[in-house]
Amino acid sequence: MSKSQDYQGVYRVGGIFAIISGILGALLIGLFLLVGRIPTEGGALLEAIDSNSLIFRAAFGFMLVFQLTILPVIPSLYLSVKGVARTHAMFGGFISGIGAILGIAFASVFYSLLSLSEIFSTSFGAESPALAAAAQFAISFSNILFLVSYALLAIGLFLIFGLAILKGIFAKWMGWLGVLTGIVILLSIIPPLNALFFVATALMAAWFLAIGAKLYRA
Repeated sequence: MSKSQDYQGVYRVGGIFAIISGILGALLIGLFLLVGRIPTEGGALLEAIDSNSLIFRAAFGFMLVFQLTILPVIPSLYLSVKGVARTHAMFGGFISGIGAILGIAFASVFYSLLSLSEIFSTSFGAESPALAAAAQFAISFSNILFLVSYALLAIGLFLIFGLAILKGIFAKWMGWLGVLTGIVILLSIIPPLNALFFVATALMAAWFLAIGAKLYRA
C-alpha cells in the first residue's frame, strides 16, 4: 500500500465507510431473517409492508444505506492496490463502481415501495390493481438491477481486488476472504442456491470490517 500522505485521507474515509458497510451487512442479516421470505407479487408485498411496516422500513432503509456506503470504499481500494496491480486496480475499480451504482438504484427502487405501500393501504376501487401493478414492475426491475449489481460487485470488488490483495497488499487471508466472498455471491444469485445470500452477506460483512480496519490504520 502506498504510504503517500496525499492518500491518507482517502484511505481513512474509505476505511470508515467499509467498517460501516460491515456493521450494516451484519444487521441486515438479522433484519431479513425477521422479514422472512419477501413476496414476489406486487400486491402481496405492499400488504406485507403495510402489516409489518417497522421491520420493512428498517430492512429497506439499512439496505439503501449499505449500498451507499460501498461506493466510497472503491477509491481507497483502487489507490491501495494500483502500485502492485495496476490492471487489477483499473478493472476492479471500474466494474465494482458500476456495480455499486446499480446497487444504489436497486435499493432505491425497493425503498420507494414503502411510500407506495402507504398509498395502497388507503386505496380503493381501481386504484389498488394499478398500485399492485406498479409494485410488480418495481419488483421485476429491481430484481434485474440486483442480479447485475451483485454479479459486478462479486467480480470487481471481491474477486479482482481480492486477487490484487494476494499480490502483497494487506494480509493474504483478506485476499482469500475476498475471493471466497465473490464466489459465494455469484453462487447465491443462482435460483436454486439463493439461500447462500445470507452466507454471502456474512462474508461481505467480515471482509468490509477487515479491510476497513486496515485502510483506517494505513
